[in-house]
Amino acid sequence: MRCVPQRSAAPTRLRHLAPAAFKNGSKLPARGQLPAEGKLSAGTSSPAAGTRSLEDIYAKVEAQGLEIVELRGRVKNLGGRVKKLGGQVKNLQPAGDRVLLDVAAQVLKSLLYVGRCHIGPATSKGKVFYTSTSTAFMQLNKQFQKKGTVEPTFEKLAGPGRVEEFCKSADALLDARNQRVHPPNVTELDAAVEGALKLATPEAKARSSALARACFVLKEYKATIRPAIEAALNSEALKSASK
Repeated sequence: MRCVPQRSAAPTRLRHLAPAAFKNGSKLPARGQLPAEGKLSAGTSSPAAGTRSLEDIYAKVEAQGLEIVELRGRVKNLGGRVKKLGGQVKNLQPAGDRVLLDVAAQVLKSLLYVGRCHIGPATSKGKVFYTSTSTAFMQLNKQFQKKGTVEPTFEKLAGPGRVEEFCKSADALLDARNQRVHPPNVTELDAAVEGALKLATPEAKARSSALARACFVLKEYKATIRPAIEAALNSEALKSASK
């Protein structure tokens, strides 16, 4: 029986490597040897290079993850600031509403002065169906008396034992202020209306009917109310000069 020698596996492996490893004309290695690692073509990557590239990718992914976490923190902080600013605006809203109502009331008070200048002094007393008398101080003092004490500031102003007298005089002062319409100061009104008009927004009008009326009065001040006030003041000045 004739024995046929088997071929070694090394040449077969070299044949697979030859197209890539020796395409630049390098010599084949000796029988049974593999080409050196450093002589592999650029297209054949080593395990160490692959490990390094994976580490770089992981490092980049980790860095991007940290950036995302940081951005989320910034967004959260911005959300907190927006919420805080919203709360501040909400707290400022009642103050702005009071400004609108107060300035509009001043304008209407001036308009009342205009009307009384036009109609002149009353020649006869008409029947009074309703009178308004201030009793705010007296009512408050009675509440303190029921508790067996006095309001300390009232007592400092009036002196011991004279709080009730002080409250009566304070109510009388309020009555006098309410019954008399003083000539308006146009310069002060101009500044007050100019500031209040910045608050006369559609949102303010929608909050209540009183605010809607206040916004209307303020917007009509410059074109309609102010000229009437100036005319009334000039007329009264001429009357005073002729006396």
